[in-house]
Amino acid sequence: MSTLDPSLADLGWDDSLNTDLKAVGDGHQPARVSRVDRGGADLLGASGPTRATFGREVLADVAADRTAVPTVGDWAALATWPDGRTTIE
Repeated sequence: MSTLDPSLADLGWDDSLNTDLKAVGDGHQPARVSRVDRGGADLLGASGPTRATFGREVLADVAADRTAVPTVGDWAALATWPDGRTTIE
């Protein structure tokens, strides 16, 4: 396996995290946050690196608590929308 294309297990994913992902809802993919900028983040997932903006729930959480912003190393649930956008849910 190339270090440029790690598997979820290489990133630290294990079966205990499946429960958290299922709680978010169907159709979401797990990814690990590798960089955070204002309004979005770079992530690593099973399909490789991706860029995502913050979804509605994340924005609401951050509005209530500024420390709720995803940080490097966090796991995130990604939603891909029909228009091609990807958001962290």
